[in-house]
Amino acid sequence: MTEERNLQPEEPTERKTIRVELTPEEMELAAAAAAQRHEIGVTLRERYATPEEDTCERLIKHSWEELTEPARIMLKEASGAAYAKNLVNSYCFQPEEYDEAAENVYHAALETTERDCEILAKVWRVALAAAASIDPADEIPAGHKINRGDVHYYYRMFSTMIEEALQEKSHPLLRNSRAEQARREREAWEERVGQHRQELEGREAPEADPPPF
Repeated sequence: MTEERNLQPEEPTERKTIRVELTPEEMELAAAAAAQRHEIGVTLRERYATPEEDTCERLIKHSWEELTEPARIMLKEASGAAYAKNLVNSYCFQPEEYDEAAENVYHAALETTERDCEILAKVWRVALAAAASIDPADEIPAGHKINRGDVHYYYRMFSTMIEEALQEKSHPLLRNSRAEQARREREAWEERVGQHRQELEGREAPEADPPPF
């Protein structure tokens, strides 16, 4: 299920590769800034993390060696997408990126073992409990320009992606139904984008002030 939080109509843009070259000094400063931000995030997490969050992270850590590679891919893809969507203030996560990550999680789920599924079912449930333990409106800082409410949505999205992939593995018809729903949501979003573009194009440019002579 795609998250709708803070979704604003935007004009579709083509993907472009931008290459930025940094001097060794600039790279060193950037690395130091990133390390500092990471350290701040770790410190804040240790201070404010709920027991449910700790339970989730501990379960994933302790189960990692037992899981097969497809199961690990599921966790990495779901965690990476949820992180980019909710915990990176400087990045605008696009709907198609969610679709791509959900597709990767689903195809990995098809290769999981019965034991994998048992562990993953526990993971999405404790992740959901972690989300429920955090107030989505909590504005306590949780890192660089993010707050505890953002962490709530991280766990919620992470849990949903794992849960839905496991459900779709067991019930293929459910996947078809969700795919159709996603298609309709995408068409509705594209229609809103089109309407927004037409509104912008329909606005008349303000008349220039007459010359002062």
